[in-house]
Amino acid sequence: MYKKVFEICLKHEYFTGDVCAGVQLNVCASTLTLMRRRGLIFREAEVNKWCFVADCVGGEVDELSDIFTLEMRATDPAFISYTDWEGYNPAKTYLLELPYDSHNIDIVAEMNKNQIKRVGAVICLINVRLSKRMFELAREGREMTQTLVFHNPIKYWEYLFVPRSKTGDKKIKVEETKGLVNFEMVTQMHLDIFDSLVYRAISTTLIPLKECYDYQISLKEVVREEPLMVRTLIRDLPLPRMGQIMSGNNNVIQQISYF
Repeated sequence: MYKKVFEICLKHEYFTGDVCAGVQLNVCASTLTLMRRRGLIFREAEVNKWCFVADCVGGEVDELSDIFTLEMRATDPAFISYTDWEGYNPAKTYLLELPYDSHNIDIVAEMNKNQIKRVGAVICLINVRLSKRMFELAREGREMTQTLVFHNPIKYWEYLFVPRSKTGDKKIKVEETKGLVNFEMVTQMHLDIFDSLVYRAISTTLIPLKECYDYQISLKEVVREEPLMVRTLIRDLPLPRMGQIMSGNNNVIQQISYF
């Protein structure tokens, strides 16, 4: 009777629902012969979940010597940019040993402990040791699951607003409609690249990078203080995205808008 013996679930805080859509797991070519000899199948069970399937009645493994190696490859070239991975080295392939005693694992923290010379496009090699206990649990319908979690970076959001014409100083402010993000008071600064003064606004707190946001940010001008009169210059500002503009500060992602 074939059943799931060991399941690997990948999660990423960047994606909606924590589904990790940026990487793929495959069996290493050197492991295929051992897999066939042990009667094992490795397959994707559903989005972001992969599992070892085995004959739980007649199948067995050698707990001491059997190592089943998986390759993790990025399917999205931007994967590293929205992953919190301090010290990531593209010249290295990382190593991971499974299973762990804990159910949920900070995968980057564990991968950073072991590195080898880069193996092609492989981000990480995962060595899996299956046990007789896993087979026993599978027969009871309680396969072991290991959840590997990628975290998303947190960054300040910075807007640079470039006037299309020189019409004098304006008192402007940046607002998020529902108050989910707050920005400091807008200041002016000179940027040589634009050869003019630009307006700068930066978020008051660090913001987790996400695939999608429920934010609507607008640029407004205070036309008059007493009585207060405000007009909207840009109703729906584009949101800053990692990798689009290099700000020079690793803790800041930037968006440039003209008004």
